[in-house]
Amino acid sequence: MKKTEESLYFNIYKKITTDIRSKRLLSNTKLPSVRKAAAFYNVSCNTIQNAYNQLLDEGYIYSKEKKGYFVSTFDSHILTNHAPKFPPNKPAKAENAPPSSNTITLEANLTDTSFFPYATLRQLYREALSQKNNEMLERSGNFQGEASLRNAIATWLYAHRGVNCSPDQLLIGGGTSDLIQLIIRLFTLKAQKSSHNAFLQPVFFLEKPGFTTIKKIIEDSGCSTVEIPVTEEGADLNTLLEQSKKTEVKGNETCLLHLTPAHQFPTGVTMTAPRRNSILKWAQEKENRYIIEDDYDSDFRYKGIPIPALQGFDENQKVIYMGTFSRTLTPALRISYIILPHPLMELYKENFAYYKCPVPRIEQQVLADFIQGGYFERHINRAKKIYKSRRDLMLELLHKNFPAIQIQGEQAGLHFIAKIPQITEQEFIQKAQKQNILIKGTETGWLIIGYAHLSLEEIQKIFSKLSQKQ
Repeated sequence: MKKTEESLYFNIYKKITTDIRSKRLLSNTKLPSVRKAAAFYNVSCNTIQNAYNQLLDEGYIYSKEKKGYFVSTFDSHILTNHAPKFPPNKPAKAENAPPSSNTITLEANLTDTSFFPYATLRQLYREALSQKNNEMLERSGNFQGEASLRNAIATWLYAHRGVNCSPDQLLIGGGTSDLIQLIIRLFTLKAQKSSHNAFLQPVFFLEKPGFTTIKKIIEDSGCSTVEIPVTEEGADLNTLLEQSKKTEVKGNETCLLHLTPAHQFPTGVTMTAPRRNSILKWAQEKENRYIIEDDYDSDFRYKGIPIPALQGFDENQKVIYMGTFSRTLTPALRISYIILPHPLMELYKENFAYYKCPVPRIEQQVLADFIQGGYFERHINRAKKIYKSRRDLMLELLHKNFPAIQIQGEQAGLHFIAKIPQITEQEFIQKAQKQNILIKGTETGWLIIGYAHLSLEEIQKIFSKLSQKQ
């Protein structure tokens, strides 16, 4: 898509979302046909279709066959404070044991390091070490992380994800597991201060299916978890309302809702705009309700523009935004971050400033230079093209070999899920295992297909093996 066309369709998409959020366009209002809208805006039909497709993906509108496009129904006041501000492709301003060598794995948490920018990183390391950085080598640095890296991340997130924050709201951590434990410590302290109960801990509401590792970490820390089913619109609102009321009846428990709204793991569902709106309203209704927005792989979206972060629409300091470089660069980097609302950051500073940032200062500075120098964006754009070609081949071969297959969540990230009607989830996993192909399921009938780390030849090899008679 040409950049001029991208700008045109983004502007039309932005105008319509603004009109919906300001209620100039009411629920169930019929939008102009593609042809009429193209004539009105004096653009091509493709430009209008791309804008409508983005609105469909985010759930702002819905379609009726042979009738057209209509505005979705929002069940509560529509938040208007932060509409998306970032044009597509705008440059930012300045653990498990590996499988055997004979096994091909389709795990979802793997990336390809063959095109990792090693030469660039080596040069940036040399520059960081060759400069007069005695203070960086002699001192442990700011407990929140290097100011240069926090500035770089805040600028990138605003330009590419619509996240509104200051660098002072950021904490750099050594991986998602560390950050989850940090959040537990923070909210345990907050609950104890407000209730004077030394044993009070937050209750976590987790998507089901979801990240099993995060669930284990939370439960190992002594916190309770409540599972919220995932629907085609995202986390189920009725279950959330019911379970949070049950939890809050018991006392002053804090409810923390962990979400992956841009590309839910593992289902790949994108949470619709009405559901996002309702969940933000849920968090705002009670003082002890918060949302953890886990944006683990949002940089890879192959259709339309990035889905705006939930945090960008938060008017009441209720969303904790969490991100990582494990998917965009390499899991071995072990650099993640969270953005705390201002009141939570003040609480953290008052009580936990003695905790040292676990990421070495030199590595933080190199990553800051990598982002600010434009290398990160170039790497993302290159990776996106490579991963898209692998995804496309995987989809093509799946449809060719299993014509009745169902696919979900393929529009973004480094994995999607698939259901093959002729065979159960467990039967397919066992069949693949006999051919030394490792694949995992969701325990709901769907298979998780990770493809980013596989070459085109390896993908071809998978289907050659699966087609063999056993």
